[in-house]
Amino acid sequence: MINAKHTLRVPAMDAFEMKYYYSREEDSLEARTFPPHIHDVPELYILAEGNACFAVENRFYRLSPGDVIVTRPNEMHNCVLTEKTVHKHLCLWFEPSFALLEPLLEHCRTNGNQISPSEESGKRILSLCEELSRATEEKKHRLEYALLCRLLCELEEGTGAQILQEHAPPKLLTEILRDINENFAHIESVNSLTERYFISPSTLGRIFRENLHTSPKRYLETKKLAYSRILLREGKSVAEACMEAGFGDVSGYIRLFRNRFGTTPGQYRKNQT
Repeated sequence: MINAKHTLRVPAMDAFEMKYYYSREEDSLEARTFPPHIHDVPELYILAEGNACFAVENRFYRLSPGDVIVTRPNEMHNCVLTEKTVHKHLCLWFEPSFALLEPLLEHCRTNGNQISPSEESGKRILSLCEELSRATEEKKHRLEYALLCRLLCELEEGTGAQILQEHAPPKLLTEILRDINENFAHIESVNSLTERYFISPSTLGRIFRENLHTSPKRYLETKKLAYSRILLREGKSVAEACMEAGFGDVSGYIRLFRNRFGTTPGQYRKNQT
């Protein structure tokens, strides 16, 4: 019998897959807004160098090197460069999410999407990113896993989110985005938005293009598609997911889903079971 003073119990974890890329591009990029998009898995975005902002749904964050953005499945998000800058960053995706990621997702649910570590912690985070990249290049998979665990634990020590104020979008756009996020399933078309806010279609389109680099129609469609994927993962039929997400035509929904994600809603639903 072993007389131990401490017992370590590792929580049960599902099999998981982590994918990532590390952009070390040295050239500066002109100011730009990357198109909003969604994933059906959690994403971690870590800024390594440069000046960047990040939009998640209708929240906007200013980032410093070492800062992290956590997005949950099906949250609309995109990066914004407000000036000419280097944009070195790391993006990681987890499928499925697992126990070590839960503290970060809980932070995201309660405090917002941004994690702003201390200066020293930020340096350790960026150092771990470099080590993770080297371990990948050297095919040291156990070391990759160990470094990933260390990285996630370091991120867990981060501080709360700070909502960006200086480069926030126009107040009208913020109101419209909040409206879409809360009522997308009941908004039949972009025309209903122009009528509700007493603006022309051209004005609405310009506001979206200048601030989000997308059209209001595509933004609304993406919100509906994101919700339909949640319903499909819960076991809803294709017709149920279509109608509950706010699409009026099943065939049009299937065609849009396939064009956007490269698979049909029925195939997507089958792959989740």
